[in-house]
Amino acid sequence: MASTRRQFSLAAAAAFAARGAAAAPTPSDWPVLQVVPLSGVNGGIGWHLRVGALVAFAEANAAGAAFGRTLRLMTLDEEPGQVAAQVRGALRDSEALALLALHGRGTVGELARSGLPARAGLPVLGVMSGSASAPGFDAPWLFNIRGTFAHEIDQVLAHAATVHARRIVLVTGHDDDGHEVAALAAARAGSAGLQLMTVPPHPADSAEVAEAVTATLRLPHDVVVLATNTAAVAYFAKLYAAGGGRARLIALSSAEATQLAAVVGASAARGLLISQLVPHPRDPKIRLMREFSAAYKRHGPPELAPTLAMTEAYIAARVLIAQLQRTGPQATGAALQRTLAAAPPSFELAGLPLSLKRRGATFRSLSAIGRDGQLLF
Repeated sequence: MASTRRQFSLAAAAAFAARGAAAAPTPSDWPVLQVVPLSGVNGGIGWHLRVGALVAFAEANAAGAAFGRTLRLMTLDEEPGQVAAQVRGALRDSEALALLALHGRGTVGELARSGLPARAGLPVLGVMSGSASAPGFDAPWLFNIRGTFAHEIDQVLAHAATVHARRIVLVTGHDDDGHEVAALAAARAGSAGLQLMTVPPHPADSAEVAEAVTATLRLPHDVVVLATNTAAVAYFAKLYAAGGGRARLIALSSAEATQLAAVVGASAARGLLISQLVPHPRDPKIRLMREFSAAYKRHGPPELAPTLAMTEAYIAARVLIAQLQRTGPQATGAALQRTLAAAPPSFELAGLPLSLKRRGATFRSLSAIGRDGQLLF
């Protein structure tokens, strides 16, 4: 049943996001590029990133917020190793303003190695990645509004210390993100007086976590930190509970919290803590989230509730729209990049504190998944 719900949610997101995808840009359009995975273990997040940006653009276009022009999102299904070629091909057909709401360090690394953003005057705004050390993340053309792995690890370790949990097991994938998180956690755990234990990482880009579960259950521990993808987190939670595990599970934001119950069912996901770097999309205390909820009702897929990935893309798109308005009606990619570079280190967008270069305040929160599989806030 859980698998059926997940397939439906992905199909709903894909069906909505595909609307108008084939339409070619017109002279009155302002094209914005996006390269994200639309299949595989991160395919669901890719579709949700597209949906969030589409909702923001639909609302802006309806209000004439882009000087009467139409913001058009052109999303490409990421082909690892070919990202620069994909972007280069898209630029031959349109003069894009920016690359928006990307996913993962690999995409940024490919763009950095190609030198394409610098040559084309193409800013990159918003990447769903916590890396701070991967190639390209310090590039002048990259503007990332989410916090880093370090922010998340600090928050998780502080929570563990608060609840007197001293023995922590870290679970990662066998990839560069996993290595970066493991190094950060090892450096910070000792200074916090915590004992960090690791288990063999699971295969990259997979949910093959059975060995990690078995290894974890053999260790005396109080908390398990899961720094991996949505499916891996979900299946770890299910197998861990089935094996008698009772410690608190905390997942980093690389997992899409709102979809965990759809993968393995509400009972398996219940109680899992999630590190958030964006607010809950239904949080009424933040004006930007109230605006997102209202826009989603008007422009989002009615059969699918908004997710954290959609929220992240929506925020990035709103930042782009605001900075485009500052740039003016004759904006180009290069001009937009200059505007982004001149923005203050920290600012607020409809009540949400943001930082374009991770230099200032960023949103951080820990939330639990409730009985019904929904993320509490």
